[in-house]
Amino acid sequence: MAKGFDTPLMTEVRSSNIKAIGYDEAKQELFIEFLHKDSFGHASRFIEGDLYRYYKVPKAIYERLMAAASKGTYIWESIRGRYRYRLKGRAGWRGPSNRVEERARNIQKTKKKKR
Repeated sequence: MAKGFDTPLMTEVRSSNIKAIGYDEAKQELFIEFLHKDSFGHASRFIEGDLYRYYKVPKAIYERLMAAASKGTYIWESIRGRYRYRLKGRAGWRGPSNRVEERARNIQKTKKKKR
């Protein structure tokens, strides 16, 4: 585990947006740390960026991500929006987040208001 909280060992990757990726096989959790970008859009590998923890991600998805020529494209097409996640920003863990679940809750609230 790294960084003083429950993340697996993170592997630095070559990417314009992603700093490191880790996977906890026992929990099926995928961790993706993005590069910190300043107000001008310049990335820094020396400042901690946002860390996403994705839940119930099969090992095959992690392996495909690590083998992908473009990690960002693979995340966008195969991970983002498909798995529940939490975000650890500078303020700590936020979430759990899942846009599908949020939409379902909003639809239920709207239906209740119409009654």
